Amino acid sequence: MKNETKVIIKKNIIEQENGIFPTRLRKLIEKKQISQKELGDAIGITRQSISLYTMGQRTPDIDVLKNLCEYFNVSADYLVGLAEVETRDMDIKEISKKTGLSEEAIHAIEMIREWDHFSGINYFNFFISSRKFNDLLILIRRYTVNYVAEFAMQERFLKKYNDKCNLGISEDKLLKDGEESLDSDKRMLFYTLLEEQKKNNKIEIDNKYDLYKINDKINDVLFDIIVNNRKEIELSDDVQIKLELFEAKTDEEVKKVIVKEWKKEKEAVEKMQEVLNKKSK
Repeated sequence: MKNETKVIIKKNIIEQENGIFPTRLRKLIEKKQISQKELGDAIGITRQSISLYTMGQRTPDIDVLKNLCEYFNVSADYLVGLAEVETRDMDIKEISKKTGLSEEAIHAIEMIREWDHFSGINYFNFFISSRKFNDLLILIRRYTVNYVAEFAMQERFLKKYNDKCNLGISEDKLLKDGEESLDSDKRMLFYTLLEEQKKNNKIEIDNKYDLYKINDKINDVLFDIIVNNRKEIELSDDVQIKLELFEAKTDEEVKKVIVKEWKKEKEAVEKMQEVLNKKSK
């Protein structure tokens, strides 16, 4: 009965810590790279109060919630789970609500557009509008899920292997070094037993084949983009420069077009750097 009570208490603590408000508050603190004391000092409460909020053991009143929102420049809706984006910008909120895009994704698209209208946003539109794009997403999702699942299986099995064989390797070392914390013989046995369990449980993961399929599908998407947007792409400056070079009649004309192409590439790189610098401020 005592053990059951401990399990229930532990479960309740985990559920509290995994609540929307404490989880998002911890994320904001980590993102801003500040301590709980620094946050408490900034909004006029104690470090202990901040700690309780991050563990889900106390709920802030309206004034504290307002101060947290102002400090992190996020909406109250985001902190309490009524919105999926941090921003107070209503336009971004509406775009997120309509499309399901995260705030980071929306800003990334804005950056692409700001960098170079045709070379950036048009190619992005071509890509996601391709009839083959959904097939590519399915393959990417499958590869990602399988990769993370396989890593998690390996991590869990390693912990069981350590306990069962009484290896005495600390949890911190296991998390840090993984199977590298085992000597060569034990590592070989670990992999053998891991593959046996996967086989017994009918788990088949082939990440190399999945990557091959993704690469194959990317080729399909690119071909689809070219077939459906060839005329529009042909009118772009990038293609026109290539055609100019092809039709150049003298060495001087060839040199002139090559310099023109080089300058355009240089301007594009500088523009992207400018956009990135502005975002990082």
